[in-house]
Amino acid sequence: MQPETVAIQVANKDYMVACQPDEREAVRASAELLNSKIAEIRGRNKVLGAEQLAVLAALNIAHEMLKLNTRISQSEIEVSRLTALGRKIDSALERIGG
Repeated sequence: MQPETVAIQVANKDYMVACQPDEREAVRASAELLNSKIAEIRGRNKVLGAEQLAVLAALNIAHEMLKLNTRISQSEIEVSRLTALGRKIDSALERIGG
């Protein structure tokens, strides 16, 4: 697939971003999330400049992503443990019943 250019706006500045056609909506949603975080931080701190707001918003989003990745990893470990436990239970039930 050929990349295409998508127009987005972040912190009231226009940007053209190259992406695959099937990623267009995700790029737009990402810009909306970034703008939302920027507005949230601006609401708490009126003296920060646009660049500082953008960096802090990106850091907040990255931090949230890392926390979610950790939770996903922990959940995957728990699923593996539960799957192994389920196999042990099945095996024990087969021995008892058969």
